[in-house]
Amino acid sequence: MSKPPSLMATQHPDTSRKYFLEVDKEIDEAIKDLMPVEKGGYGCDEKMIDYEGKLTPFLQPRWILERLHSLEKGLTPGKDFLLTVRIPLEEYESVERHVLTLVSVMMANMLSEKLYGEHAIKYLVHPLTRGVRGLERAQRRALKLIKFMGEEFGLRDEDIFIVPLIEDVSTMLRIRELILTYNVVLIKMGVYAEYLRVFLGKSDSSLAYGHLTSVYAIKIALRELSELTRSGEIEIYPIVGSGLVPFRGHLAPWNVNNFTQDYSGYWTVTVQSALRFDIAYNDYLKTRATLLEAKGREPILGHYDLAELRRALELLTLEYLKVLTQAYDRLTPLFESMPKTRARMERARYGRRLHEAVSFISRYLNELGLRSVENIVLPRAIIYTASWYTIGFPPSLIGLGRGLERVRKELSEDLFDFLIRGYKGLCEDLKYEEKFTVLDATQKFLNEKTFSLLLEDLDILKEYLDFIPNPSEHYYNLCLEAVKSLGNKPKLQDIVLRMALHRKSLG
Repeated sequence: MSKPPSLMATQHPDTSRKYFLEVDKEIDEAIKDLMPVEKGGYGCDEKMIDYEGKLTPFLQPRWILERLHSLEKGLTPGKDFLLTVRIPLEEYESVERHVLTLVSVMMANMLSEKLYGEHAIKYLVHPLTRGVRGLERAQRRALKLIKFMGEEFGLRDEDIFIVPLIEDVSTMLRIRELILTYNVVLIKMGVYAEYLRVFLGKSDSSLAYGHLTSVYAIKIALRELSELTRSGEIEIYPIVGSGLVPFRGHLAPWNVNNFTQDYSGYWTVTVQSALRFDIAYNDYLKTRATLLEAKGREPILGHYDLAELRRALELLTLEYLKVLTQAYDRLTPLFESMPKTRARMERARYGRRLHEAVSFISRYLNELGLRSVENIVLPRAIIYTASWYTIGFPPSLIGLGRGLERVRKELSEDLFDFLIRGYKGLCEDLKYEEKFTVLDATQKFLNEKTFSLLLEDLDILKEYLDFIPNPSEHYYNLCLEAVKSLGNKPKLQDIVLRMALHRKSLG
């Protein structure tokens, strides 16, 4: 492969239809993901095996290669596809899991070299990247293990590159500095990459900062990465990580044309479980073709003043966090009741926190009215998103109306217009979310103060963007039944999955 893969099939647990709590099923899943569409597969040229907060067996990469070889499917790793591993961070899990994952990568490459004469794994995804230190540490360990495996077992000396996964808005806004520094570090380590891959995550940036802030942070990051490539300093191939529902990126057949414009500049996109299993195969194929055709284009983002745009994003984030911090105590039991479709670690060990988001809005901290966010530990984004849908309020709408109104009143009409016009998918987001907004359920769940903020969001969205909730009678009844079923976990989970079928995604 002279250039990186374009379609990265992942193990995200966002599907409403398939269940992989028995992790051996993920082997067959990977084979189908990598098979050409001519043979009924999903035609992805990369499979990400996920160890971040996930109970993936350490030998899973080897098992995939063994199964592929035994089936004689005619696919060669390193030429037709790559396996890519998202590594766990020792700060959140343990040194043992971190090191064992790296060892499993080397063992898989030994097998791949033996069976195919090529290495299957060339990239390791480093999650939650906020600086260079963790990237350097992971790269150094990979180099040492490659040397050890070569000396002891004859593994061919071939570099494995660390891919920074950036899931934090503040980090995205300083991405140029981060990537330039990282490239210098690599050179000092004797790693001369032909190009770098940089992974931008929609879900976690939405989780902590809100939907529209995360959209524009990724658009800015793509522009910055494109300018770095054009400058000739570093060639960069961006990855955009996106799920099916608006809060997580809205990569769906009905929105794919907007997606390719809004996130133009991508080279690779994640093809998550809901897009593969909840969408009709022919619709998936059309989506796939559109994504491939649009990859590598120049980013589309009009002229903007970064300092002014940052102020707008701060206001949007503030209005989002007002609701999240008020609703957190009510939502926590609901988080624990959501159905799980993959074997994940518990929230306490791998939850998401709000420190960076709160720092981002530091000039408005008094308005937020919080002394500390130490006790707020959010679940992963899919569970969080599903929880909000369960109580009848799509999370992409939280703070959106109030944030836009404050931008218009406190900054400028031009900036307000820029935010609306510059995000092509906004109207399609709202059209989708109208079908899943059930305010009668939301009102039963939240206290009056928090609910009034959400009503204000919708009033403003109605005024400017004609948003009117319009759920089907069946979905409306399911949502009310879900709120009534809190405390009855089996019943609630059944209803949640039935609701997810309507959305074509759990969250």
